[in-house]
Amino acid sequence: MNKKGEEEAKRIMESKGFRFDETYYDDNSKTSMPDLKLSTGQFLEVTHTKHNIKDWNTQNKFAQKPLEERLKINEYAHKALSRLDQDEYERDDDYEYTEEGNRKRKRDVKIVKEHWGYDYDTHEHSEYNCDLKSMSFSSNLIENEILIDKGKKYHNGNVDLFIFVVKEELTYVLNHKKQFLSRIKTTPFKIIYLCVWDMINNKYEIENPQIVKINLDINPPSISNF
Repeated sequence: MNKKGEEEAKRIMESKGFRFDETYYDDNSKTSMPDLKLSTGQFLEVTHTKHNIKDWNTQNKFAQKPLEERLKINEYAHKALSRLDQDEYERDDDYEYTEEGNRKRKRDVKIVKEHWGYDYDTHEHSEYNCDLKSMSFSSNLIENEILIDKGKKYHNGNVDLFIFVVKEELTYVLNHKKQFLSRIKTTPFKIIYLCVWDMINNKYEIENPQIVKINLDINPPSISNF
């Protein structure tokens, strides 16, 4: 069975004139087998930026609580955030947090993270395991696929990467091309495709997708419509 998005990516590439080796398939007979193989011998791995789609389409435990309880939790979280912003924690003569001050600050960091999914200390945002569901759109999740999730798995340079992204993520990349290319320059992938899909409604545009090609095999690297 093909994994999610694999057949759609294949059809999109075929519409652009690419042909595939139909005798190849990922049968797990080897470690780190790419999803598809082009007729040229180059492989293609298909993936998506990671988002909390399951919880986005369902009510979490917080949403199921009575309104009055939700308002109290929200007020409690706002007060914790205010204390963090004002740094209202006990310090000693050396201006270091006391044991009690450190304990209360850690508690407030935990409250804020559990409510909004925001880590006050690292400034990182998570869509998972928090009261208020939201989605963060930037190039970070794309970079994670390129450099870490897939980049460490396919490091030989004989695999191209096809990533389904949400429109806001692609817009961010196009508005920050120079910075984005600089951050991904260590990836083993030479060719990367970023293709927009309707994540919320689980729909792929096959006939006329919004897609760009990133070519890291030239100097300077480029991002162009595909």
